[in-house]
Amino acid sequence: MRTEPEAAGRQRGATSSAADQDGYYALNVDAREAPAGESLFEVAERLINSEIENARQLLERLWSMRKNANAANAGSLGELIERQQQKLNALRSKEDHIHRLSELSRRLLQDQQLGRNELGSLRKEISSP
Repeated sequence: MRTEPEAAGRQRGATSSAADQDGYYALNVDAREAPAGESLFEVAERLINSEIENARQLLERLWSMRKNANAANAGSLGELIERQQQKLNALRSKEDHIHRLSELSRRLLQDQQLGRNELGSLRKEISSP
């Protein structure tokens, strides 16, 4: 099921980027390779953590390059650093959101299991003479 903005983008002829496609592929591969007890949220958390680490390392490299750059290149490197910092901030926001959703999902699954257990014990009580 596509969201309205995504469907509108497809109608205008927009396509998803190769990076988005690679991200979806990586998520699917990670999900297939995940242990049976690992939820999709845990896989997503692991994936976003690796993305954050990669972004952080790139930001460190850019800062190192800027220290050694001449004045002509410093402006361009500054723009790259700013964009990379924005990307890192967005990734951290996504990480927080995924973590909150994961916690809510776990609690809901625990509540569902408790409900099933209570229902099973009630059925046993009703069926026993």
